Amino acid sequence: MRSTTSFPAVTPKIILFCAMALVCFAQPVSGGELETFTLPGPAGDGGMYYPDLQSSFPGVNWSQLDRLYIPADHYRFLNLGNLPQRSAAHPLVITNLGGQVRVGGLGFHYNFSIGGGSHWKLTGRWDAAAATGNDAFPGHGGGDYAGSRGRYGIYIDDAFLDTDSGLAIGRHATNFEVEFVEIAHVGFAGALVKTDDSGGSHMENIRFHDNYIHDTGSEGVYFGSTQGEPQHKISGLRFYNNRIVRTGTEALQLGQMGGDSEVYNNVFAWGALAWKNPFQPFQDNNTQIGAREGSTQIHHNVFVGGATNFLILFNQVRTGDSHQQGDEVEFFDNYFSHGRNIGAYFQESEGNAVTKFRFEDNIFREIRFQYDELYEGQVDHNTVFRIFNTENPIEIHNNRWSGPQSLFLAPGSNIVTSGNVNAALPPFEFVDSGFLADFDYLLLEEWAAISGLTDKPIFYSEGDWVMHLGLLYECVEVGSHTDKIPTKHPATWASRPLPPDDLRQAATSPYQGMGLLDRQGIFADGFESGNLSAWSLSTTP
Repeated sequence: MRSTTSFPAVTPKIILFCAMALVCFAQPVSGGELETFTLPGPAGDGGMYYPDLQSSFPGVNWSQLDRLYIPADHYRFLNLGNLPQRSAAHPLVITNLGGQVRVGGLGFHYNFSIGGGSHWKLTGRWDAAAATGNDAFPGHGGGDYAGSRGRYGIYIDDAFLDTDSGLAIGRHATNFEVEFVEIAHVGFAGALVKTDDSGGSHMENIRFHDNYIHDTGSEGVYFGSTQGEPQHKISGLRFYNNRIVRTGTEALQLGQMGGDSEVYNNVFAWGALAWKNPFQPFQDNNTQIGAREGSTQIHHNVFVGGATNFLILFNQVRTGDSHQQGDEVEFFDNYFSHGRNIGAYFQESEGNAVTKFRFEDNIFREIRFQYDELYEGQVDHNTVFRIFNTENPIEIHNNRWSGPQSLFLAPGSNIVTSGNVNAALPPFEFVDSGFLADFDYLLLEEWAAISGLTDKPIFYSEGDWVMHLGLLYECVEVGSHTDKIPTKHPATWASRPLPPDDLRQAATSPYQGMGLLDRQGIFADGFESGNLSAWSLSTTP
């Protein structure tokens, strides 16, 4: 069953399982050999469909397999289900072999669906010593953020052919990790992570980092259900060093949060671009957080863009949840800029009056009311925080904001504030966003002829910028225009180069420590390139 080989020049021993020719071989790595298995390539329909991997390949030792390889190809769809239950000490790593695994854009109703099992890792990271990925597709490895588009080992791109999501993770999966995956041009969410209507299928100890998700029709990432009971909790989440860029609705949506979670050092840039034509009313924030129980920390992130709010906060109380003194949802050391209405919106307590909400040392700037462009007569509440929650303890300390807004509207006895300062604030500087440092990001939105919310035409003027089918355009025609599709009206819309999305913080930027982790050869999980063989979910920070 085993043979010694070199990588990637493999000369495997052939084994017959279920009358199919499958590859199973030992791969030498630092510290010993790996047991590996390579899936067959795409079927006649261009896809890979194994909703029950363990039943499909009974000859594989799923309790001991180290690497599950997906051979390089352009797949119409991928479906990998019933992954094995593994341990933190011996996880299953799933990766591309021989080049890039590209999924989508060939006309199917979903893209990449994976689920079941525990302690598995999906990675497109090139790491020769750990036998993962491919050297021609390193993504942002080595700090090449600007050159990473289309160059990840696992690349999901649906070319806006459908309204489905890019990567769907569910089917009772838990204790998993996703890294170095690029997702683009999908009609709904970039990553959809949940097992709907299954209250006991709690997702625990998730690591989601170093991914590049951009140009989505709706959410960038959608973790946890927003539906009624029964729904599972998400706890032990570590979400870091991701670029979530140019999303139609929320860049970040986290629901059913069950505690012991951190969201840190990410960039959520240009959220809610489709704010005039979203799939539902008020799905036009940058971030949405639904807390059930326990504590969640959201810190050192960069949030740019938003329509109704930068973020909306609410409790999701479910039968049997435990609420204890000391539970907190904390936002600290974050940067928020370019909102069209309100900074943060607090919904009512909804049955949990224990969890504390704390905002400390955050930056809020460039909140400029424009929401009446969509809804005539919309009132400018002229505030950073709009709070309807009168029961949960709320603390707002040492934040800075610029502009004429009040800090909060209609404070109650549950709100404590101190040290907050209203002052002029400089912009966050990216290494290379594709725009000047002082660019007005409120000029950028998703092109549409008519708002599905109001059934009225949407007008654009000279100097406006739009995204359309993943491409960037600037309005160069004098006057006000509507119903001019950018691809067909070059006199109105001048095509501009796609932004390189090197969204690390520049050395001259005033907010050091926020945003992406500039690793310079050191990966965000603390291991240098080549040391993935030392990885386990139990040791990833």
